[in-house]
Amino acid sequence: MDSAIFFDPVGSAGGLALFWKGTSNVSLKKMCSWFIDVEVFDAMRNRAWRLINVYFSANDQLRKSQWDFFVRYKTCLGDDWLMWGDMNDLVCAEEKLGGSYRPACSFRGFQKFIDDCGLVDLGFKGYPFTWRNNRSGTDYIQERLDRVLAIPSWCLLFDQASVTHLNTVGSDHSALQLILSYFQQIHDVTEFLFVLMRDG
Repeated sequence: MDSAIFFDPVGSAGGLALFWKGTSNVSLKKMCSWFIDVEVFDAMRNRAWRLINVYFSANDQLRKSQWDFFVRYKTCLGDDWLMWGDMNDLVCAEEKLGGSYRPACSFRGFQKFIDDCGLVDLGFKGYPFTWRNNRSGTDYIQERLDRVLAIPSWCLLFDQASVTHLNTVGSDHSALQLILSYFQQIHDVTEFLFVLMRDG
């Protein structure tokens, strides 16, 4: 990667890093302990879009307040934007392997947040679970806590974009790799990498 923006961990927890390479220009708009908002200018299209890198809290109440903040904040983002990172929640039971059972009603808050923002899931390549608790035996849990969500208009602009879950060293989360492929010049690609430095 050619460039990076990062927010240092507080103690042993948190810490976000965004890396990128390619022809797009990236400028920081806002940053705090749980999200990095950047504007990406696509020179080929002469058009800008926003990339939001998030680390939602594992605490249910705090995470809900972050959702509420973002539902208001999204009005600042324009027509084309994408959110990715550690969502610290799931949309269905199939995104969890091991541990205690979660009833269907427990997913409704995150599902409603996605709907309120008008986002769609970009899917992924690679191993389906992006977080593990690094325990053994029956205590071992894996979940798809990290994902890429985008506004439908963004998906139309970059309909050949791909997301890959990458193994990482020193984190219990997989890194997310986003590659943008253009309609007319497939060789001209911008690539982004989101890393959660340390969780919990």
